[in-house]
Amino acid sequence: MLTELIIIFMGFMSRTKEADLKKVAIHNLGCKVNSYEAESMELMLKNAGYEIVPFDEAIIADVYIINTCSVTNIADRKSRQMLHKAKKMNPSAVVIAAGCYVQADEAGVKKDEAVDIVLGNNMKINIVDVLEQYFKDNTADEYVVDISHDTEYEELKIDKVSEHTRAYIKIQDGCNQFCSYCIIPYTRGRIRSNMYSCYYNLFNFLFCNFFNFRNDALNFSTSYSSSCIWNYAV
Repeated sequence: MLTELIIIFMGFMSRTKEADLKKVAIHNLGCKVNSYEAESMELMLKNAGYEIVPFDEAIIADVYIINTCSVTNIADRKSRQMLHKAKKMNPSAVVIAAGCYVQADEAGVKKDEAVDIVLGNNMKINIVDVLEQYFKDNTADEYVVDISHDTEYEELKIDKVSEHTRAYIKIQDGCNQFCSYCIIPYTRGRIRSNMYSCYYNLFNFLFCNFFNFRNDALNFSTSYSSSCIWNYAV
């Protein structure tokens, strides 16, 4: 009898603990760099005890993170639409606007009533601390740096890949070209990167745990994009 009561109690505690987990839905817009950074934020949140759920109207989340894009005016509009959709899905949820659209139109994003937290580029690594601070004081916050003068490389890591046959490793951020048609230098700043050993360790981890490597599947992109990407497949 005592054993049965203990089992029932443990089951109740387990369900209660699961119910107490805050649910986070992440919606990504834009390039492979954004995808990589979204996966890294997901990893950090999972390690901090959050439950990651799909961005779906049928599933109510406590936190919505929209990893925005600003490569075109259409991308800006889609970013705003997703922010408003998230708030509509759960008006009491915390909605975070993150990424390039934030850098491109910081003032506009701050005025948007659908947004609770403004999180710029080079600040995504602080996602867990940002949320903890918000839940403490429950006030709107902004975390945006002057990306044009920020020389620090944001070291975001992953331990899994979203695709079954292809993985991407971010090895560089920013661009120095300042092409007349491109907003990347203004939203991601100047070129900066990390030490080679950091990339090698991450590459080796993914290689050993997920992929059978093919030499002809390794591609290295140029610095004319928002970042350099190692791209390899089975």
